[in-house]
Amino acid sequence: MLRGLTLRLAFVISFVAPGVMAGSVSFRFSQVDQFAGRYVLLRDQSEDLKQAIDRATSTMNFILRPIARRQLRQRAVLYPSLAMGRAGESFKTNLADKQILSLPLSGLPVLWKAPFGEMVRAHLRLGPELVEIFEAKHGRCENFLRLSPDRRVLTIHVRMISDELPRPVEYRLVYRKV
Repeated sequence: MLRGLTLRLAFVISFVAPGVMAGSVSFRFSQVDQFAGRYVLLRDQSEDLKQAIDRATSTMNFILRPIARRQLRQRAVLYPSLAMGRAGESFKTNLADKQILSLPLSGLPVLWKAPFGEMVRAHLRLGPELVEIFEAKHGRCENFLRLSPDRRVLTIHVRMISDELPRPVEYRLVYRKV
């Protein structure tokens, strides 16, 4: 049902809360609601994706290394802008006014067609930070989302994990609320 995510990244913003209890509903909504708004990418404050991919693949076999780098670069999507907000029991994200992701706040994972065309399983964990998780047969992408104290800056730490990579691809993206 899911095709492999061999060396692929879908960078998206989405929120799903696992294990909802009646007493946690208002906390969960307030935690998610603080992320509502439009954001633009601050390229000068974000880490370079190409360098992150090169670091993670530097120890690969010289034949596989360029293939892995090309696949990772083709599938990595850095959105120049995004908008997010809660709509009832779902959290919706509009990615650069092109693609919308809607995930239930109940914590149930959903199948979603990633920008590079593959179906991935997406869900989110709530905790001290929001952790967005995309899984497929051969890989996993985790996005750790954090707001600045004034809630004007969104920082996303991305970690791509695959058995086919010698180490995770890790980098930071910074967005400003507009």
